[in-house]
Amino acid sequence: MKALLPLFACLALFFVLAPMPEAPLPDDEKGEAVFLEQSCDRCHAVPAAALLAKPQQEGDHGPALDKLGEKYNPRALRRFIKYADVAEGMSGVPHKKEFKGTDEELQALVDWLLEQKSE
Repeated sequence: MKALLPLFACLALFFVLAPMPEAPLPDDEKGEAVFLEQSCDRCHAVPAAALLAKPQQEGDHGPALDKLGEKYNPRALRRFIKYADVAEGMSGVPHKKEFKGTDEELQALVDWLLEQKSE
């Protein structure tokens, strides 16, 4: 039994020091988290979510993103964000920053953006 004591001590220490896994965000919060992680707020505001743009330099501002669902379809919006491409239905100006997240994060972002509506 004394021989097993160090093993139990190591296991106990491991479980005490091991990081706890983060609880997954609810679906309605994932898109906002991606928006902030990808620093979209450096250029864009989302008034419906009370998020203001925080431009780093003068001229670093894009349109408010609170009525996209009224103007664009999800496919065009995904393409525009992911590839910094001039997608069908967009303003004719390419997006200035290529999306660096996963496809799942992109989908969460697009779904969230399309739900944002100002009063």
